[in-house]
Amino acid sequence: MAALDFGTTYSGFAFSTNDSSESSTTPTALLLTHKNEIVEFGYEAQKIFNMQVEKGNGSNFRFLDRFQMQLRKEQVSCVLYVFS
Repeated sequence: MAALDFGTTYSGFAFSTNDSSESSTTPTALLLTHKNEIVEFGYEAQKIFNMQVEKGNGSNFRFLDRFQMQLRKEQVSCVLYVFS
């Protein structure tokens, strides 16, 4: 089983198998190239973008954070159950 939660500040994920489970959170931050190709998400996106800004290359990237509220304007709730 797997779950994703895109939050305003942090996003979380969790997964579980018959043998183990894991969950974690990371900042809701996305780093894209100028061609809108995904470079990284979460802590790594922040880290890479900050390094590029320090090198003077920040304008070569698009950094988005706390964007969850812009994904969909109206309230939506969805639960998906998958059985195997």
